[in-house]
Amino acid sequence: MIDAAAFIEQAPVQDQDLLLRLNLYFDVLDQRLRHGQGWFIFNAAGSRLNRIAGFIQAKLASDHASVDSYLMPWRDFALSAYVNEVGLAEIGPGKDGSFSSEAQKREFELARHVTEDTCARLMYSDMLVLIRWHGGTWPFPCPNWAAIDADESTAEAIADWHYWVAQGYCF
Repeated sequence: MIDAAAFIEQAPVQDQDLLLRLNLYFDVLDQRLRHGQGWFIFNAAGSRLNRIAGFIQAKLASDHASVDSYLMPWRDFALSAYVNEVGLAEIGPGKDGSFSSEAQKREFELARHVTEDTCARLMYSDMLVLIRWHGGTWPFPCPNWAAIDADESTAEAIADWHYWVAQGYCF
C-alpha cells in the first residue's frame, strides 16, 4: 500500500491542499474520536475519489491501525436507513404476526438481517467515511470479499450477499 506522504506528493495541485488538511485532521484523530468526531463525508468521483479514499485508508493503516473504520457509499447508507425505518414495516408480518407467503418472509428476514448488520457495523465503528459514489465501477472491488475470523452472523451476511450477486442483483 502506498503511504500517505506519497499520496500528497503524487496528487494534483488542487488536491494537495485538501490532503494536507486531512493529514492535520489525522494528527489529532484520537482526540477527535474521543469527542465523537470520527466521520468524514465527501463528494468525489473517479480518480479523485480513489485518491481521497486511498489517502484515508493509508493514514488509518499507518498511524491508526487500532481504529476500526467503515467506508460506505452514501447511497448504501441512505438505502439501509430507509429499509430499516420504512421498508421493513411495509413487508413485515401482518397484525397477527404471520406472513402472506414464504417468499415475503424470506425477503423480510434478509432485509432485516442486512440492515441489522449494517446498523451494528455503524454503531461499533470508531470512524465512518461516507462517500458520494457517482456510479461506474466501484473503486473498491468487493465480489471476492471474504471475512477473516467472522462470527456466524457476519459469515451468514456475506454468504447472503454472494448469493444475491450470483442471482444477478447488484447495488
